[in-house]
Amino acid sequence: MKPELVAVNGVYDFRLLGISALLAILMQYAAFEVVERARATLGLTRRGWILVGGTAVGIGLSAAPDCGIFALRLPVPVRYHYPTLLLSLLLGILSGVGGVFAAIREYKGIIQAITTSCAVGLSGGAVSYLCLRSWRMSAVVEYRWGLVLVSVAFGVLVFLLALVLANGVLRSQTPGFLRRLLSSSVVGFALVALPYSTSHAVRFSSTSVEVVSTHNFGIFR
Repeated sequence: MKPELVAVNGVYDFRLLGISALLAILMQYAAFEVVERARATLGLTRRGWILVGGTAVGIGLSAAPDCGIFALRLPVPVRYHYPTLLLSLLLGILSGVGGVFAAIREYKGIIQAITTSCAVGLSGGAVSYLCLRSWRMSAVVEYRWGLVLVSVAFGVLVFLLALVLANGVLRSQTPGFLRRLLSSSVVGFALVALPYSTSHAVRFSSTSVEVVSTHNFGIFR
């Protein structure tokens, strides 16, 4: 006999959404700084900026969407599967390093820029879904695949926007603090919309069957 499924709706903790927005803005501002310094160097120093700076950017890229996903509160106890969370962190770091490497290059056409945006944006957009996959709860997650595709395409557009703004800011002779902050805020708020679109691309249904798994931590209601 199949367990009875009952649709459940979540509410958002706007404090965590605010933290997610702040992390996204700081991450993008740091990305501008890293790309600027990487472009100004060559050889081993440039590789160091790409790897170390890209890793720092990737941690922020992972933390901002994850915090946005954690802002969704469901009326059922939730645990987190930390190996899956670590995988999302790794993917965020790879996206950050790839994004910095992509931003320091000179693009000869829009096709090349879009191709790069797809490669980095798809991996960055997957961070939110991996975070959601880390949830262990007495509920079934049903994906609305049409909205999933929309959210993934939105992730690609966000990185394309970041790429365009990065080139615009860094090509300026004197990119001031306000211009950097404004560009970072635009990309940051767009990035915050990724976990929001992810949570709307799924449907939750509670079940009486308790999910038992290992490597979990934390509970919230």
